[in-house]
Amino acid sequence: MKKKLFYLTILFAFLFCFFMVLIFPKNTILIAENALTVFKEKLFPSLFPFLVLGEILILLGIPNYLSVLLDKPFRSIFKMSGTSSFLILISLFSGFPSGPKFTKKIYLKGEISKDEANRLLQIVHFSNPLFVLGTVHFIVKNNPVTYLILFSHILSNFLLLFLTRGQQKLSFSKTQKTFQSTFNTYAQNITQFGMDLLDAIKSSIDTLLFMLGSVTFFMILSSFLKQGIPTLFLKTFLTGVLDLTTGILALDQFSSHLFIQGVLATFFLSFGSLSVHIQVFNALKETNLSFSSFFKGRIYASILSIVLFSLLYTFLIINGGCY
Repeated sequence: MKKKLFYLTILFAFLFCFFMVLIFPKNTILIAENALTVFKEKLFPSLFPFLVLGEILILLGIPNYLSVLLDKPFRSIFKMSGTSSFLILISLFSGFPSGPKFTKKIYLKGEISKDEANRLLQIVHFSNPLFVLGTVHFIVKNNPVTYLILFSHILSNFLLLFLTRGQQKLSFSKTQKTFQSTFNTYAQNITQFGMDLLDAIKSSIDTLLFMLGSVTFFMILSSFLKQGIPTLFLKTFLTGVLDLTTGILALDQFSSHLFIQGVLATFFLSFGSLSVHIQVFNALKETNLSFSSFFKGRIYASILSIVLFSLLYTFLIINGGCY
């Protein structure tokens, strides 16, 4: 029954888009041009360097070095291996959808278990800090609130990581890695670095091109769907659920309602939008990893981040720090 309902939803969405494109071809071209502009000016510059850098760090064995360094504290605090610390850090600085992409890569290399990879998928969803401090701040126009949004978004994932620590039990490997053994292993394979670097760039470009396609599609879909919605809040909410970047930009309409801007921005960042979800689904489709783990994590993190933002915002208001 669920599969049939999902199929009908997808079928309706695509048929709706198809007919609307035929009826309003000029509007569609303008939306596609806008999507390309957003991608060129906001998404590509902030994501491409980090995606390539993440691929290179994996090639150079950085996850293994961090595994040696952080294995014991991560197992003690979060019930995760030290290798997971790399995936959390690189996704924190590079932004989505790099977290699931790199989790898949490390999992296929056999450096983390399936259970650990699925748990990581719940929390390795971070917005690029440059996007928040740039684009989100441009809309919100308030430094304290912008940092509250970023802090609530990040902290919600770490809280979720801690709260789910009971889901997994890890035992220490009989063969413990050392810095010396890790160095020797990767030093022997450095002759392939040139070809690996080309593959890293190609993989990053493929990821970004798929992102451009999904962003364009959901921008077109949201533009047509919101025409029949009466209230501004619901229009903005739908826009953000379908495409994160468009939803953030639409918050400019709530310039006189700072709290609403903050709550919606926090939710959009933590949920990620269906545009990001389909990118994650595409990244995981050739593995046995669970997309539902990612989706559930987005629901839980969205709730946590909204609660955190509301509490912190109230605290700042009481102390006169928001204006």
